[in-house]
Amino acid sequence: MDLIQDDFLDLSMPVNFSERLREAGLQDMVDVPLSLERELAEEQHRNHFVTGSVRTVDGVVEATVSLYETQRGRLVEERTYSGSDVLDLADQISVNLKEDLRIPQMGREGIQDLPVSEILTGSPEAYRLSTEFIIASQIERDFARGVSLLEQAVAVDPTYADAQHTLATLYLYTNQAELMAEPMQAAMDHIYRLPERLRFVVKSNYYFLVRQDMDKALASLVMWAELFPDDILAYQAQLQIQMVQDDKEGALESLNKILELDPGQRDVLLQIGDLHEAMGNLAAAEESFQKYAGEFPDDHEVLARLAALARRSGNLDRARELFDRALIMDPSDIGLLVGIGSVHLAAGEFERARGQFDEALDLASTPDNRAQVYSAIESYHVSRGQIDSAIVVMEQRLAEASTFQPPILVAQYRLGGVGRYAEAGRVEEAFRVLEEARSELTAPIDQMVPLGELRIHMVLENADEIEATIPRVEAFIDLLRYEMLRPEVVSAQGLVHELRGEHTEAIEKYEEEHRLKPADFTILTDLGRCHRKLGQFDQAVEYISEALLNSPFGPRTNYEMALTYEAMGRMDDAREHLNRSLEVWAEADPEYRWARRAREAAERIGG
Repeated sequence: MDLIQDDFLDLSMPVNFSERLREAGLQDMVDVPLSLERELAEEQHRNHFVTGSVRTVDGVVEATVSLYETQRGRLVEERTYSGSDVLDLADQISVNLKEDLRIPQMGREGIQDLPVSEILTGSPEAYRLSTEFIIASQIERDFARGVSLLEQAVAVDPTYADAQHTLATLYLYTNQAELMAEPMQAAMDHIYRLPERLRFVVKSNYYFLVRQDMDKALASLVMWAELFPDDILAYQAQLQIQMVQDDKEGALESLNKILELDPGQRDVLLQIGDLHEAMGNLAAAEESFQKYAGEFPDDHEVLARLAALARRSGNLDRARELFDRALIMDPSDIGLLVGIGSVHLAAGEFERARGQFDEALDLASTPDNRAQVYSAIESYHVSRGQIDSAIVVMEQRLAEASTFQPPILVAQYRLGGVGRYAEAGRVEEAFRVLEEARSELTAPIDQMVPLGELRIHMVLENADEIEATIPRVEAFIDLLRYEMLRPEVVSAQGLVHELRGEHTEAIEKYEEEHRLKPADFTILTDLGRCHRKLGQFDQAVEYISEALLNSPFGPRTNYEMALTYEAMGRMDDAREHLNRSLEVWAEADPEYRWARRAREAAERIGG
C-alpha cells in the first residue's frame, strides 16, 4: 500500500501466483524456496522480486527484507529492520526499496509518499484484524470468517477506507449485497485516506455496486487515465470493465497502451493474442503468440495457446505436436494434459481423451486443478450424449469450486448448469436448482436468474417461453452493461424464429451472434441448419464444413451435415457423416434427444 502511491512502480501481488504456490505444496504461502521465487517472478515478467522473513521477539518486530534481480537471481540488497510499529517499519522498508531499485527522482517531485498509517489506519488493532482477513480469505479461503474480521476492523476504525471498500465487495461475493451500501459509502466518505490512484477504483466500484451506473463507473476509470496517462494501473482497471461490456476494440487499445508504457510486460502479448482470437482474427492472434514464443521459447503456456489456435484452424496434428512439446517442458501441467485430451476428443479418439483426463485428475493436487479437470470431463460426457454422467461430474466440479470460490460465483456456476438437467429430461430438478440459485443470490445479481430460465426453455425448444423470458435477461444486461451475455440473447432470438419456421429471420440473428462471438464455431452449425431448411444447400455445406474444421468428430455438426447431404441426394456422404455422429453417440443416454434423432435418420437413410 505504501509503494502503490508511486505510479512509476507496477506491483505483482501474491494473489497473482497463489495457485502456483499451492500446486507446489505451499498451502500457507511461506518458506518458499528461493529458486521457486525467482521462477515465479520470471513467469510474471518482473525484473525484481522481494522476499524475506518476519518474527516477533518480546513485542519487537524484526524483519529481514531481501531484494533480488530476477534474471540471474542475484541479491541486490538485504536489510534488517526492527521496531514495535509495523506500519512505521513499512514506511522505512518502502523508502529503502525505492533507493535500492534506483528509481529516478528527477521530475517526480509531485509523487505522493504519505506515511502508510495515513493511507491505511492509525490503529494497530484494526490493521491486525485486516491482516487476519487476508490470511482467512487468501490462504484459508474462509470468506465468512473474512467478513467477520473486516467488520471488526472497521468497528475499531470507521475511517479505514481500504477495509470499508474491501468489506463492501466481500458482502457482494458472499451474497450479502444488501449490506454493501453502508461500507461503500464509508469508503467514499473517507476516500482521502487512500492513495490517489486507488480512489478511482473505489469511485468506480461505488457507481457500479451501489448506484448500478456502469456508465459512471467506466467514466471514473477513463478520467483516471486522462489525468494520469502514464499509470498502467488505470488501463488495467479499464480493461476489466471493457471485457464485461464486451468492448473488444477498447480492450485491445488498453492492452496496447499498457505495452507502450511498459514494453517489459511481455505477457500482455498473450492477452493481445487471446483477444484477437476471440475477435476471429486468427492471423493476428498467431502473430502475437509467435512474437512472444520467439522471446520466450521455454514458456509452455504460449505453446498451449498456439496448439489451441492450430486446433481451431483444423490442424489437429499440429495441435498435438505443440501440446507434446509443451508437456516435455512441464509434464505435470494440468492445463496441458486437459488441452491435449480435448484434441483427442475432437479427433474422435475417445479412449485416449478420457485416459488423458483421468491422468490429469490423478495429478491434480488442488481444488482449482480438480475443478479444471472436472470441467473437461463434463464436456467429454456432454459431447457423447451422456448427460446424466455429465451432471454427476458437474456436481463434483461445483463441490470443488465451493472450497475456493466465494459463494456468489458458486451460485452463478450452478445457475449456468441448469440446462444440463433439462437436457437429461430432469426438468423439475432444473427448476428446483434455479429456485435455489434465486434464493442464494441477492440484488442486483439475482436478476441474472432469468438467464437460467432461458437456458432451460431453449433446451426444451419452447418458443413462447423463450420469447417471454428474453426481456428479463435483457433488463439484467442493460442494468449492469453485461454485454458479454448479449450473444446468448441473440442466439435465443434466432432459435425462436427457427422454431416458428422463420428461417431467414433466424439466419439474421445467428449472423449477428457470430459477429458478436466470432470464436464460437457452433454458431456456424446453426447457420448451416437454417440454410438447409431454406433449401440453400451450398451455403449450408460451406458453414458446416467450417465448423467441422474445429472439431471433425463434433456429433451435432456431423448430424447436420448428414441431413444436408440427404436433402441434396448425396446419400453416401450423408451416411458417412451420420455414422460419425452415431459413433460418438454410441453410448449416449437412451433418451438423449440428438442421438435419438440421429438413429431415426439412420432408419430413414441407412447408417
